[in-house]
Amino acid sequence: MTTAFRQSAPFIKGHEAELLVATFLREERGYHILPACDYSGADGGKAPKIQGANDGIVVPDLGMARSGSLKWAEVKYKWRPTFTRATRSLNHGIGRRKWCHYVRFEQKTGQRVWIFIVEGCSQKLLFERLDLLGPPNYVYKGEKMDPGGMAFWPRASFGSLVLNAIPGLFDTKIPLPFEQSE
Repeated sequence: MTTAFRQSAPFIKGHEAELLVATFLREERGYHILPACDYSGADGGKAPKIQGANDGIVVPDLGMARSGSLKWAEVKYKWRPTFTRATRSLNHGIGRRKWCHYVRFEQKTGQRVWIFIVEGCSQKLLFERLDLLGPPNYVYKGEKMDPGGMAFWPRASFGSLVLNAIPGLFDTKIPLPFEQSE
């Protein structure tokens, strides 16, 4: 990963979102966090992968462990949802290649992957389990947004929390939707 990319606004915003979600999960919800980016090679230029005999599968951003359960979080920062004319809906998306990796990750490990989106315009944390999102409602096949295209789901498919309400306002004994499958 080049130094210029690591200094770009999208990288910095994405990293800030990962730190925000990791802090929330650790300090407000009692999870132990494994930041997978810590295992991305000497220069941080390679995506961390689990390695099989014939392939490698990209690992989501954060491992989340609590109460004998391990699951994973892929964290994205988006300023606002995108209106997609083809579906006539507001959508959020992730790189199509990563989506394919995360589907395979769930299949190979049996561990759930949650998509967390820090939405800047609303100051909300959106979340949903990848298998419950199902196939994308729209796939962009161009290269402008992400190499390999993008996979999009309706914004309405995600649960949400107000970000400025996070510190200290949640009773950890009341499970949030991403904790109820434990």
